[in-house]
This record gives sequence, C-alpha cells and structure tokens, in this order.
Amino acid sequence: MNDKPFLNIVCSFVLITLVFIPYFELKASDAANESMYNNATNLSDTAKLNNSDNKSNVSSNTQPLKVFTSFYPIYDFVKKIGKDKIDVFVIVPAGIEPHDFEPTAKQIIDMQKASAIFINGAGFESWLKKLNNIPIIDLSKDLPLEKNGQNGNPHIWLDPVMAKAQAKNILDSLTHLDPHNKLYYHNNYNQFINNLDKLDVDIVSGLNKCKLHDFLSFHDAFTYFSKRYGISQHAIQGVSSEGEVPPQKIKEAIDLSKQLGIDVIFAEDHMDSRLPDLIAKEINGQVLTLSPIEMISDEEKQMNKDYFSKMHDNLNNLKIALKCTS
Repeated sequence: MNDKPFLNIVCSFVLITLVFIPYFELKASDAANESMYNNATNLSDTAKLNNSDNKSNVSSNTQPLKVFTSFYPIYDFVKKIGKDKIDVFVIVPAGIEPHDFEPTAKQIIDMQKASAIFINGAGFESWLKKLNNIPIIDLSKDLPLEKNGQNGNPHIWLDPVMAKAQAKNILDSLTHLDPHNKLYYHNNYNQFINNLDKLDVDIVSGLNKCKLHDFLSFHDAFTYFSKRYGISQHAIQGVSSEGEVPPQKIKEAIDLSKQLGIDVIFAEDHMDSRLPDLIAKEINGQVLTLSPIEMISDEEKQMNKDYFSKMHDNLNNLKIALKCTS
C-alpha cells in the first residue's frame, strides 16, 4: 500500500489549521472591535446631541424677548423700558411716512415669530388687518381719545402725560411676557416716567408766559398736546399729512394767520416745505419745524436724537412762534 496520498492529505489539513484558523479569529476580533467602536461612537454622538439640546434650552431661556413695534415713538418707548432684555424691531422703516404704510410679505412672516407687537392704536396702524394670530398690544387701550370720524385722533404720544399711560401698558405687557425680569422692567419704567415728568414740567414752564396762544401746524397732530398746555392748534390738514391741500384750505390758512397775528408757519421734518414756504411768504413770516415724531432719519440716529430731544426741539420752536418770554 502506498502511504504517500494519505500523508499529503494530513499535511494539507495541518496547513489549513495553522494558516486559516488564526485568520478567521483575527477577523472575528476585528468585527467585535468595530462593533464596539460603532457603539461607542453612537453613544458619543447621542451625548453630544443631548448636550446640544441642553445648551439650546439654556440659550432659549436666557435669550431676550423678540418684540416688534409699529413705528418710531412706540419703538423708543418700548426700548427704553425693555433695554437689553428685549430685541426690539420697528416695522415702519426710517424715513417712511407711517400713516399709509403697508408691511411687506417678508415683514409679516417675521412678525409671526414675535413674542408680541406693540402698536399705538386709535386706528393709526390701518395695516393690522393683514396680521393673524399675533399677540398685539394696543397702547391706546382705555385712554380718553379725541374722536375724529370713526377713529380717535391717534397722536397721543405727543402728550407726555398720555405717554405715561402708554408706558404703563408697555410695562404691564413686558412683565407678563417675562416675569423673571419684572424688577428690571420696573426700574427702567420708573426712570422713563421721571423723564416724562421733567418734560411735562419744562413744557408748562416754557409756555407759561406767551404773547400768542394760537399756532398753525401742517396736520392735526397736536390736539392732545394743545389741550394739555392751554394753546390752540390750527391745522392745514387733517390727522394724516398725506394728500394734496386744496387751494381753498391754503387761502384759509393765510387769512387765519393774518387775523391771529401768526408769523411762524410750522413745517414737519421729512416733508416737502414748499407749501409752508408759500404761506410764510404771504404773511411775511418764517418757517420752523414742529415734528410729530412719527419717524426718525438715519442722520438723527447718528446724532443720538430720541423722543425727548425732539420734544424739546418742538418746545423751543413753539416758544418762538408763540412769543414766549419764559
């Protein structure tokens, strides 16, 4: 019997045992290690995600309130009370007449993300009908409004005493939205009220001794102001400064100015002064600015102008127009 084939089979078996079994053990070990690595990576990723979520929650809890305001004076009031605890945006851009403003589709989308929208109210923001499901804070609520047609006269911010009521509505809303910072808002509110009280005292003192009590404004913006401080406004236009002035109204303004001894015609900032210039020429008078503070220019921003500085500018020009001695 030939033993050679048998020996070849035995040698082949031994060779397979010595070479391939360690190989499969190594692959099995690699597979186990890879599985462990993948599990560790997944746990690490999960931990990172959880940490990210936690950080996001912390950030959202400490982020300022995002609020919108309809136009400049409301923006200024809300900003002075909320300060760095709120991100406040103004809807009507700088230099744009707010009476006939219409928000863009993008603005409406952005406003949907706000915690609240602060408006003057009294029919001033006619574009509100385009907004849905947004908390709106009407700062004219419960205020005694001068009726002008269906709506009240909206220019309440020009009366510092009525502005105090608007400020209280702002305070109540901010503390409701963000009770954690209630004391902070109260402190800012008290400072704002003190400044309004000082402005009120300055106006009373400044208009105390005047030769005239009548003035000619471009549009009916100073009804509340005039009633508060005992002077008489005569407006060329109605509650809105938009639109053409009929020739008859121009003639009436000229005749009235001559009759009352008015020699200062008030124009408004951010408006064409040709009409006030024409009337001033007819009465041998001059043109000064009486701002309704409905907007603010980029230049005024750079000069750090605000509601209070513009109100004092108005007071100084009124003292000239009314020939005040105080």
